[in-house]
Order: sequence, then structure tokens, then C-alpha cells
Amino acid sequence: PAQVQVILARQEQASNAKTPAKTNDAYRSVDTLQVPPDLQNPNWVKFEGPAWENLDIAYRLYADTRHRTGVIGKRKKGLVLKKLNKIGTTQDEPVRDILYIGESLGLGSPAFYVGDSAQAFTKWREKTIVVTENTPESIQFEVYFKGLESPVGPINLTQTVDFFKDSRWTKISLFVEEGYNSDLRFCTGLVKNPVPTRTGKKDKAAEPNKNMTWLATYGKQSTDKSNLGLAIAAADQYGPEMKQDRLNLLMAFDSDFILEYFFMAAWEQDRSGVTNMQLFEKFLKSQLPYAQKRVRFIPPRIIMEK
Repeated sequence: PAQVQVILARQEQASNAKTPAKTNDAYRSVDTLQVPPDLQNPNWVKFEGPAWENLDIAYRLYADTRHRTGVIGKRKKGLVLKKLNKIGTTQDEPVRDILYIGESLGLGSPAFYVGDSAQAFTKWREKTIVVTENTPESIQFEVYFKGLESPVGPINLTQTVDFFKDSRWTKISLFVEEGYNSDLRFCTGLVKNPVPTRTGKKDKAAEPNKNMTWLATYGKQSTDKSNLGLAIAAADQYGPEMKQDRLNLLMAFDSDFILEYFFMAAWEQDRSGVTNMQLFEKFLKSQLPYAQKRVRFIPPRIIMEK
């Protein structure tokens, strides 16, 4: 039986400025979704964007100009998203949105590092989401940007999302296919809340490319003020550097046309058993190897230089 899945679905009618804000049409599962740059009704896409889950946790990527990642908390074990048309928001619902994002990066959203601040991926000429893998043990989808506005001008970029049955860590890969400039620098981050913060290392001297730096927060930062742990991590080969701006705790990276990093969450009301920062730190480090061992091949620069 399936232990992980990705959901990508849209309403039957075409998206346009007159599409009503409320969902009033059936959703149809698709493998490819062209996202209008002026999407007026985020509910045109089920869950407002692709959502992915394993038996313990779920996440979603808002498909419109927000392009940010949220957390879906689950009180019970199981795959539940196919049965739902929307994510709950009230405290008594077993599956619900548990992280307020606002204008922040939420959990692990990709961004450009400009000056001392994060700039999310908000404007583009074309944006296409494609489900490339949806097996009982792992999922993958890709977001293809053409003409993504960046600090160095329009670029073509692919964002790959990988997720597996045996870890809460989601893996993000960024690959600049066209328009790379050495002034371009990426970052990711966590929404800044008044809760304890901790950073650390996970080293494997025999495998230098797997030496990891991580950043975590834990405390009453869910939408109902219950305890929620958030974390991001990246291999030291990408030069992760701790920064912050007005809304985010940031991890900025060395300038390059490729990047890989991870993010995860654990909620005190789910099955993780995590109820404080010490347990969360132990939990995130124990699960990271399951994500690390599935490092995928990223095309070398020679492919880009045709």
C-alpha cells in the first residue's frame, strides 16, 4: 500500500479574473499544471498548489505568486489528502494548516538573497508544475520557471521537490538552466517567531559532501499556539551561512547555479512524540540520513553550456 503521495489537481473551468473565489467546480487530477502569472483565485488549484504527504506529515506549495511552503498537521497516521477538498483551519479538525506564513518564507521556501533580505520567487513569464514520480514509496514534482525575475535579470530555473515514506525531510533542488550570473545568490528560511532557535552540524568525515548544517526553531508557533518544530538543513559544500531579515531566519548559500537543501516539521499533536527543543533536535538529526541517502544526480554545468 502507498505510504506517500503527491496531490496536484485543478478545477474543470479555465482560470481567469472572473473565476469566483469559492470552489464551485469539481477538481481534476493532473500531472502537468500551467500556472497563470495573474492567477486570481488560488482555490482554482486544489489546496492552492501541490500538496505532498507521508503517513505522518504533509506540506503544500502555494502555486500562485506567493510560491511559499506551508505545513499541514495530522493528528492520526495515514494518507488523507485525496479525501479532502480543502485544508482545515479550526482546532478541532484532524488535518489542518498549522503554520501562518504571511509575507515570510514559511518553511524552507526558496528565495534570492538580495542585500540583507530574502526575495521570494513571485514574478515569472511561465510557470509549469509537473509530477514526475508518484510511487508508494517516494514522490517527486518539478516546477519549471521561464523568465523568473531575479536580481540579475530573467532566468530559467527548475525547482525539484523530493519526498519519501520514511522521513519528514523534504528535499529541494534548484538548477539555473539559463541566465546564471555569479552575482546570483539563493537562500531559504524559517518564519521568525519568538521561540527558541538552535543551529548545529551533522558530520560524516568519511563523506564530506554529507556534512550538514541545520537551523531549527521550536515552540508555540503553530496557528493555535501549540508547539511546532521547524528545521532547514544543507550540505556544507553549498556554504550555508546564517542570516536574518525582518520576517525570517535565513540560511544563505554560496553563489552557484545548483543548490540542494532540506526542510521538515514536527507538531506536538502528531505522532512524532516531539514535545520540546531537545527532542526535536534529536528527531531531526535521526531522520536526516533517510533523506540524504537519496541524493539525486544534478546535471553538470556542461549541459547548461550548449
